[in-house]
Amino acid sequence: MKQIKIVFETENDKLPSNYNSLMLSFLKHSVELSDSDLFDVWFNKSRNSSTLGKSYTFSCSFPNPRFEGGSVRLGNNSFSFFLSTYDLVDLMKLYNAFVGCYQRHERFPMDGNSMEISWIGTTEIQAIVGNRALMKFDSSLLARRHDRETNRDKFLGFEDEGFIESVRASAEIAIRNAGVKTDVNLLELRPVNAKKTVVHYFRDMRVTGNIGTYEISGEPELLNFLLLSGVGSATGSGHGKFRVMNQ
Repeated sequence: MKQIKIVFETENDKLPSNYNSLMLSFLKHSVELSDSDLFDVWFNKSRNSSTLGKSYTFSCSFPNPRFEGGSVRLGNNSFSFFLSTYDLVDLMKLYNAFVGCYQRHERFPMDGNSMEISWIGTTEIQAIVGNRALMKFDSSLLARRHDRETNRDKFLGFEDEGFIESVRASAEIAIRNAGVKTDVNLLELRPVNAKKTVVHYFRDMRVTGNIGTYEISGEPELLNFLLLSGVGSATGSGHGKFRVMNQ
């Protein structure tokens, strides 16, 4: 299994705390220029794209970061971006879209900074061969539960009641959209060295997220699907991406 890796060079060492939103904007821009049909399916609100689900998730890796208030300070003027998807056709489409930006030498604004692709390629992802693995989140897991009475979303921490049920519900929607046959009721996520964090979710909205290491268990087909597409809610906005530490 493979994932896309992009290295960005930045104008300076300061990134805004809502970098996920900026990376999503970069992704949208790349796809719109390269594949208008895919852009419409994923992002065109007139097509009700939000209900169709997105096949990918992504994360960022920063060199020696320092978190200062509303910004992230990089150890040097570069960072890495990783994107994976269970759909090989989508992976190729996204790779071609990013290569197009690389070949055009596009520079993207980032709230007082800018970035340009300096390298793009693919790296291997180790598949999960059994029914359990030790994993670590590279981007925060969001466990969102919708309250129909108040029409509001509540974001759960790993210790909260209903946490695993929320994670299973998100997985159920994702595998249904993907046409994957597996039993989400067997999915478990046991905290090992888990932490709650505050996530810059949407505009000025901040919610509870979950990071750290967990033991994930379930059917291998489901675990590998989640390894590529992410766990929990808002995976298409850069949440729920994890890597296997041991199995």
